[in-house]
Amino acid sequence: MKIGKRVKIDFSKIKTLDDFYTELSNLFGFPDFFGRNINALIDCFFSLRYPQDEMTKIHVTDSEYLLIELYHFSLATNEIKETLIVTIENVSFKCKEKGQEPSIVLLLK
Repeated sequence: MKIGKRVKIDFSKIKTLDDFYTELSNLFGFPDFFGRNINALIDCFFSLRYPQDEMTKIHVTDSEYLLIELYHFSLATNEIKETLIVTIENVSFKCKEKGQEPSIVLLLK
């Protein structure tokens, strides 16, 4: 597995869960119908390896992963932290069910 793409998220600018969804939607190019909830976030992130789903403008292959660099993560609210961790955990679980390595790796900076 190798890094396919990198995305940086600066949590010093993210104060609310709504801010978090807006930032992710802008960074990843989620569709207009993005539901701004954890289930929608899981669906969009799981589609990183499925460009035909048109759920995100960022894609990685089966042999790659997306590296998300988290800056100032300690400043995020517990709600935001939990949303992100549970989302990545669920995406990784779905990848495992398909016989794939995780598509997303988090790096605290």
